[in-house]
Amino acid sequence: MVANMTWLRTGCRRLERCTSTRISGLRKGSSLVVFALVLALPGASCYSGADAAHTNVPLPASTPLPSRTGEAASKKENTYVHSDSAVNKPTHSACAPSIRGQIFGMGTSFLRRSTSSATACCSLCVSHAACAAWTYHDQGPKINSCYLQASIFPVRTDSTALSASAQGRFDGWNACTGDSSVLPFCDTALSMHERLSDLVGRISTADAAAQLTARQSPALPSIGVPAYYWGTNAIHGLQNVRCLPDGRCPTSFPAPCALAASFNMENVRKMASIIGSEMRSYFHAGEHNSLDTWSPTININRDPRWGRNVESPSEDPFLSGSFGVAYTTGLQSERSGNGREGSGKGSVRQATVTLKHWVAYSVENYGNVTRHTFNAKVSAYDLASSYMRPFEMAIVEGGAAGVMCSYNLLNGKPTCGNPDLTSILRDEWGFNGYITSDTDACEDIYKTHEYEKTPELAVRDCLLGGTDIDSGSTYARHLAAAVSQGAIGRTAVEQALYRTYKSRFESGLFDPPGSSPFLNASTASVGCEAHQAASLHAARQAIVLLRNDNKTLPFTPTKRLALIGRAVNDSSAYTGNYNGPLCADGTVRCWPSLCQYARAYLKTEVACHDDVDDLEGAVKAAKAAEQVVLVVDNALDGGGEGHDRLRIGLEAGQKVLAHAVLGVGVPCALVMINGGIIAIDELKDEAPAVVEAFMPGVHGAQAMTESLFGAVNPGGKLPVTIYHSSYIDSVDFLDMSMQAGPGRSYRFFDGEPLYPFGFGLSYTTFELDWTPAAPSTESGQSSRKESSTGSMADRSTGTPKTSITASAPQSRSTSLQSGAESAPRSRTSSSAPSAVFRSVGDTHDFYVNVTNTGGVFGDEVVMAFVAPVAASFRTHHQTTPIERKRLFGFKRIGLAPGASATVAFTLRGHDLALTDAEGQRALHSGAVHVIFSRGHGQQLRARVAVDVGAAPVVQRKLPRWW
Repeated sequence: MVANMTWLRTGCRRLERCTSTRISGLRKGSSLVVFALVLALPGASCYSGADAAHTNVPLPASTPLPSRTGEAASKKENTYVHSDSAVNKPTHSACAPSIRGQIFGMGTSFLRRSTSSATACCSLCVSHAACAAWTYHDQGPKINSCYLQASIFPVRTDSTALSASAQGRFDGWNACTGDSSVLPFCDTALSMHERLSDLVGRISTADAAAQLTARQSPALPSIGVPAYYWGTNAIHGLQNVRCLPDGRCPTSFPAPCALAASFNMENVRKMASIIGSEMRSYFHAGEHNSLDTWSPTININRDPRWGRNVESPSEDPFLSGSFGVAYTTGLQSERSGNGREGSGKGSVRQATVTLKHWVAYSVENYGNVTRHTFNAKVSAYDLASSYMRPFEMAIVEGGAAGVMCSYNLLNGKPTCGNPDLTSILRDEWGFNGYITSDTDACEDIYKTHEYEKTPELAVRDCLLGGTDIDSGSTYARHLAAAVSQGAIGRTAVEQALYRTYKSRFESGLFDPPGSSPFLNASTASVGCEAHQAASLHAARQAIVLLRNDNKTLPFTPTKRLALIGRAVNDSSAYTGNYNGPLCADGTVRCWPSLCQYARAYLKTEVACHDDVDDLEGAVKAAKAAEQVVLVVDNALDGGGEGHDRLRIGLEAGQKVLAHAVLGVGVPCALVMINGGIIAIDELKDEAPAVVEAFMPGVHGAQAMTESLFGAVNPGGKLPVTIYHSSYIDSVDFLDMSMQAGPGRSYRFFDGEPLYPFGFGLSYTTFELDWTPAAPSTESGQSSRKESSTGSMADRSTGTPKTSITASAPQSRSTSLQSGAESAPRSRTSSSAPSAVFRSVGDTHDFYVNVTNTGGVFGDEVVMAFVAPVAASFRTHHQTTPIERKRLFGFKRIGLAPGASATVAFTLRGHDLALTDAEGQRALHSGAVHVIFSRGHGQQLRARVAVDVGAAPVVQRKLPRWW
């Protein structure tokens, strides 16, 4: 049976060496042996220079990664072939993989010769200075004919042809080729401003309307500007593409809600780097003419009913902002002309992020209110402290070059037509990129919001509001009329053109053909082993252990197992939304379900039952097993884009099934697969083990199985609060206040959650302690300074800089721990303040020692919070909210049994600022507790003081339009 599964691959494909090793954390004496494939791929074959460290992420050999190509791809049509038999190694230095089925520069041939091969044709082209592209026919009436073309345009299809540009990779979506190369905007000796000004001046108002329209901006052949696709969705992998003709599909990662649960922003940065690398591969192979993503989504998870919580990293603004910083720095990595990583003059950006959705967007369709009609009424306090914070971080710390404005009104004004909002981006935060609307949010201004009466006025509002690209048809249909009628001037149109072309310039698309440092981006990297290994690693780190009574987990791989639940046979239930193509045949069948993976992975009998309505069959399967995995999901009632949730609890059918299966009494692990939370209520105490997997992605079956059976020790933490199902009865979904009802998120919620933010257990145990001792009461303020923009932040993770020093492990018991620990307890430093902050630029370092006190390897996350002592702040108005606590840093570390590591956190004056009722962020004199926590059990506390005198020191102001 296993041999017939299409997702099993035999052998070590493209691996230079294979080794086997036992995964840390395996139950001693178990017959479950997991092998690791240590990938030693050449950088060019997978990464093209990006993050070569991925090649060493281990993969289990007992169940290799699925083959996603199905049957061998045909070599006759629409497939990629190479100019010689060696993959990725052309015989001529300027010859690279050609494309089957296309002819570059059709009609511009200046020489025809008979040659014996495509390699010879390419070499002939290289020897001619006038040759821009070559075509070789290896079949049909023109067999063995070689054509040299003077241009790469136009491109035509011909199944008998192999064709490529003389530069080696497809450069057909670059400007500045042929006759246009002599125009000033192509002159690299000029400044970018001079070049952009020349180009913008050549665009007529009529043409501008289409140039400023997404998704596809058409070509302008008269001046050699190629077409460009705006808005490739890439929430957790490339979406708006097809699998390549040879069967390769883009790498797909866990959904953002799962990635955030890893509390390791390096996973996010690597994902974004891979997305950018594969995007470049698609671009330079002539497959997809886009180098910008409409990603990431960094709106906070405001309410568990929002339909798009699967895309949202967290309820916490800092964690969501850290996600945005990591995604941005990974995707927007730059290379200089020599192909090396670099930033500065002459550098080319790999791809461009578009942060979404700006701003206060978290309503789809609830009751009679839709995102196209909703007016989000938000206090200045919540706007500055909650809704804007992730965007500020991604722009100021990450350097994001794109923003998408949202559908909703914000305090009575369209987000896409609000100059005050854009002023915050550009004037306050230094944003220098482009802004696009969400799918015809400009049309909503006059159609659904009825904010304006005519489409021409909507065009005016959007352009003056800073919306450069209209994703829809409003600009295309009405921009020219808006200009001719005097609603908007030509200057506003040119500003939008300038900013959008600037994005393309910064990606090198107006540089001389062949000069891009990304031209070596090979299609061999798309979906390659190292990229898949990074996705698998992220899925493993996303698993959160919520309960483990009596050491129920890890299960024993030789005992009979029953997998019960609707999703056990459905791998599509693990992937979330905004999925790109996952398998060459258009399905998800090339990736294993939990049932398929368990049957291949375990040396025991595995029964799978996925009929929720068949209680008798489920109970029978549970009774026949020695251990049960009960899977619940919210695929049918978990919301989605365009519709919000009406309940957050487990649907009735699955709840009845869960009670019946748990009632059998066989050791059982309840596994949740979900985007938005599932309130399991009484099942929390009824199930002896509970695991939260979120949406773990295409490798989810493997990650879940390994975690349940101990090959991987779960180390994730909850990036959201899991409330009781009754929570939604206490707060109006459409009320945007973070303090509404019992409060939203851990920052304001004053009730008892099912599981709190940051919670997550392990199969081992840990201890925290100060190192070398509790913070000195005489330390005063640090002598190190930093700017108020957070220059000390680690740009790769979005968190304050941390350092780790490990100590040698001590001799300890090898027994597997349950993760159950005593009630939360605190170790507090002296009552005197550990540090006194007198300015925003002050900093102070805290050192926390983490020790693995259990018997197996495990990861732990240390989270750093500030908790203002509300009564101590005399200059902060008493009626203005103050958070119970808020996250300012985190670090995930892996430790062997008995090993210790010291983690250093830098607390900045910026982190201690409070937001007032006017949305101003300022330092106020008062006291703040600094808390270091693992999300449960022991925590460390210190106290710092802020002393800025009798008047607060204002750091940021919020302009108001309402």
